[in-house]
Amino acid sequence: TTVTINGTFDSNITAVDFGKKAATINSEPVGTVSGQVSVTAPPGVPRSKVNITISTDGGQLVGQPTSAITSAATFTYGPAKFALGKPKVGKNGSITYDLKAPTAGTFKGKGVTTLNGASKPYGSGSVRASHAKRVVLVIRPSQAARAALAQGKTLKVKVTVTFKPTGASAVTHRGTVTVRGHKK
Repeated sequence: TTVTINGTFDSNITAVDFGKKAATINSEPVGTVSGQVSVTAPPGVPRSKVNITISTDGGQLVGQPTSAITSAATFTYGPAKFALGKPKVGKNGSITYDLKAPTAGTFKGKGVTTLNGASKPYGSGSVRASHAKRVVLVIRPSQAARAALAQGKTLKVKVTVTFKPTGASAVTHRGTVTVRGHKK
């Protein structure tokens, strides 16, 4: 995320930090101490608020870095986002999603279907991501769902996938998957 900071600084900018993490400085005023500073925010916890600290070389008289934090110098990270995408259905009835974790956290998936006229759990699964990366979530069918599939039944499964980032609010997506059984 690119962030633009406007202000008047006491001298050249040496660092910009979001909380305790360093941002990448993309551009800063040249030949003047006022203007816009463009930075790339470091990864952070979704929906968290951090202070922005701008450090400068302090000018010729000070010679030491100086920093300032004001109540206006804060940044709030956006919510964790992920796309559910198209699932793959295995011969054993497993429902697999290839997901991209936006940050560290846990994906939990569960499915519900109708068996003998009643709503029943289809299955569930979970996977943890230690950082932003691709993960595979597998929802394995319950014993009752496997039995129905073995009888050749086709099941419509309402799937709920929730991503709970570490230290932040969960985000949920829903979808429907058709799982076709095969008589043995």
